[in-house]
Amino acid sequence: MPKTPPRQLAKRWITSPLIPPNISRQMPDVSPFLRQLLYNRGIESNEAALAYISGDSPTNPDPFQMLGMHEAVEVLHNAIQSGQKSPSMVIMMPMG
Repeated sequence: MPKTPPRQLAKRWITSPLIPPNISRQMPDVSPFLRQLLYNRGIESNEAALAYISGDSPTNPDPFQMLGMHEAVEVLHNAIQSGQKSPSMVIMMPMG
């Protein structure tokens, strides 16, 4: 009996909105790329950005506070244990 090839799923990327110019201007001490990353984390001021960069995070830095992180780690762990050559996932979820 011939094997049927796996079904290809459509890829759908969910991206964060671009940082608004008025918020970007509030972070003059941070590179544009880092401004966007910080904005994605809910950081919208120069003071909060500098605090985050220096380690005084206004957000919870614990990655296990991200929704679904325990499940993601389990999936990766199982993939590695079963010998998959390249277990990889992209997980981008808000802190919850």
